Amino acid sequence: MDEKLDQYAAGAAQANADIVAGNPQYFAGARGSWAHDMEVTLKQDFGVALVVTSCIAWDDLLQFRRGYNEVIETHVDSRHGPAAFQKALDGVQQRRKAAYDKWLVDHSPNH
Repeated sequence: MDEKLDQYAAGAAQANADIVAGNPQYFAGARGSWAHDMEVTLKQDFGVALVVTSCIAWDDLLQFRRGYNEVIETHVDSRHGPAAFQKALDGVQQRRKAAYDKWLVDHSPNH
C-alpha cells in the first residue's frame, strides 16, 4: 500500500477509535472569532471538538487529517441527517461573511 493511503487509512482508523471513545475531533485551519464560532457549533451541535491546525504541514499529516475528517463528517451525517456537517460549516461561513460585511459598513467613510 502506498504511504499516502497508509496515512489516510490511519487517520480514518483513529477517527473511528475516537468516535467509539466518545472523543471525535475535526481538524481545520480556522483562526480568530470564526474559529470560536466553528468550535462552539461543532461541539454543541455534534459533540465534535475542533482542533485548530497550523498552515505548516506535510503531505502525510494532511492525508491523515483528510482520512480522519472524512470519517467524522460521515459519522455526523449518519446521526444528524444528510449534509448536516457541511450545513453547519456553511452556517459558520455565512456568519463570518455577515460579520465582515457589517464591519465594512461600520468602517466605511460614509458611515
